Amino acid sequence: MDKNVRRLRRAASSVARNGAGADMLVSPGNVAGVVSNVVEKALGGLKKAGNAPFQDVLDYGCPPRGPGLYLMDGPGHDGEAVTGQVASGANLVPFTTGRGTPAGFPGVPVLKITGNPMLFKSMAANLDFDAGRLFSEGLPLKVLGRDLFEALLRTASGEPTKAELLGHEELFCISRFMATHRCCEGCGEA
Repeated sequence: MDKNVRRLRRAASSVARNGAGADMLVSPGNVAGVVSNVVEKALGGLKKAGNAPFQDVLDYGCPPRGPGLYLMDGPGHDGEAVTGQVASGANLVPFTTGRGTPAGFPGVPVLKITGNPMLFKSMAANLDFDAGRLFSEGLPLKVLGRDLFEALLRTASGEPTKAELLGHEELFCISRFMATHRCCEGCGEA
């Protein structure tokens, strides 16, 4: 059986075992932001990834096997997801937020991005990039993409993010769902 089919069946089994439905897997903040179920949330996440093809689906915390775009199989909680990304080798986390999560990660810069210009204005001390300028200022997507790329390069070159300046480290979170290490395919760890 295909490994991704097994992943989906395991996730569905976990949801059923815990008595939750797909509509129960989104936070109250997501609902307030008009995301009504986990399918809508997942589609939004995929769209944010762009148009590059996925190379593979990684086990939680396991490193990619080469360049390209990967999807990680892991918890959806912000802290657990970012912890898994860092464990897999991420040294910069572009973090999209619709609600303004004021959080960072110890030792790894978290560049917080929002597409909501009003949120960016009200939380300017916590957010790093206003992607909502696409709408509020009519910026072409190509210009906005260049601006974001430059912000990521500045961060990777040592410019501190708002989370670093404020001392936020809340996104470090040991997974509640995967208490034992599942061997990453090909990583050699037990």
